[in-house]
Amino acid sequence: MDLSYILSRELAKKMILVHPPEPRKELLLSGIGDGLYLGKTRYTNTPVFWDFKRLINPHVAIVGITGSGKSYVTKTFLTRASLIWNSNAIIIDWVGEYDSWVKQAGGRVINLAKEKLNLLDLVGVQKTERIQQIISALDVLLNLKEHQEQRDEIEEALEEVYSKKAKPNLIDVGKILEKKGYKKAARLVKRFTSEGSDFFAGKSTLNIKSLVNSGLICLDLHELPTEEMRSLAGLTILQYIKEIMRKEGITEQKGI
Repeated sequence: MDLSYILSRELAKKMILVHPPEPRKELLLSGIGDGLYLGKTRYTNTPVFWDFKRLINPHVAIVGITGSGKSYVTKTFLTRASLIWNSNAIIIDWVGEYDSWVKQAGGRVINLAKEKLNLLDLVGVQKTERIQQIISALDVLLNLKEHQEQRDEIEEALEEVYSKKAKPNLIDVGKILEKKGYKKAARLVKRFTSEGSDFFAGKSTLNIKSLVNSGLICLDLHELPTEEMRSLAGLTILQYIKEIMRKEGITEQKGI
């Protein structure tokens, strides 16, 4: 008989006495009003509560294959957070899968294709910092790092437009680029300002600061015309929310 088989069989017998790979119960249990009930552990059926006060880092990532229940877990988590802590939540919905549920839950759905979001709004940050945030977003979407000349030209135009206008927008940036003869850079910016793709080209109709304190909100991106625009909208909104959260910090009454 194969020696490895014998050793594996003997080890399997002894594994019965080994405690299953689960965290200690005191790390999982929490008072009903202190944490969100998520379910029970597989081996010992210990109730699992998510309590941000006990965590080194309270961020959550939900990973799984298609059909494994990621959306269901997200909806359950947000519903219980609202019931226990009266928490606010903003869902950035790429494909429109949360619309019906948010309406049923008494939340508000905003179709971003019918709104405007001024990419140059400062939302409490310094102009130089916002310029770098915009350039970083365009680095990802337009691969600007491979086009250093156009990258520098767009950054130069952003600096100029902020110095000349109190509330500039992306159309103003495009005009400066064209005036200076930076044709390639102007074409890159025009992808987000041309008719039908001008979501970023006017005065904002969205008040992100108000939305973060408005209960359950779904920002539906799926009707925006291109994946580039959905990505830029998502990145911009996340940047705005991050700045607001950084200033306000954790609100004990809300739980998050």
